[in-house]
Amino acid sequence: MKVHHIGYAVKDVSAAVKAFKVLGWVVTAEPSDDVSRNISIAFVSNGQYVVEFIATLNPEHSSPVDFLSKAKFPGNGIPYHLCYECNCLEQTVAELENTGYRQITQVAPAPAIDDRNVVFLLNQHIGLIELIERGDNQ
Repeated sequence: MKVHHIGYAVKDVSAAVKAFKVLGWVVTAEPSDDVSRNISIAFVSNGQYVVEFIATLNPEHSSPVDFLSKAKFPGNGIPYHLCYECNCLEQTVAELENTGYRQITQVAPAPAIDDRNVVFLLNQHIGLIELIERGDNQ
C-alpha cells in the first residue's frame, strides 16, 4: 500500500498551516469542516509528503482528536496516524484483521478527500492507521 498522508492532531488548523508554510509546505486543501466527525481539516504538501491537520470543531462534543486537549505535554500538535491508499477497503480490512489489526470505525466518506471512503484500524504494536480507497483517477 502507498502512504497517502500523515495525520497530525492540532488545536488550531489555520495556525498549523501557517507554521508549516514557513517551512516550505504548500496548502493543497484549504481548511474545511467535517461536521459529522466534529473536526476541521486541511492538507499541506512538501514534495511527495502530505500532512493532514485535524482539530476539534466544538470542544463540547467528542471528536477523533479529543486526546490532544487532554494530553499532558506542552505544544499544540502531534502526528498520530498514517493513512494508506488501497484498492478495496473491505478486502484490505479483512486481510489486516487476519494479522492483528482491529477495525474501530465504520467505513464512511471523507468530505475533505473528495468523499472517498475511509476507515480506521488499530494495531496493538503500532497504533492507529487509516485506510482510504483509491479514487478512480489514482
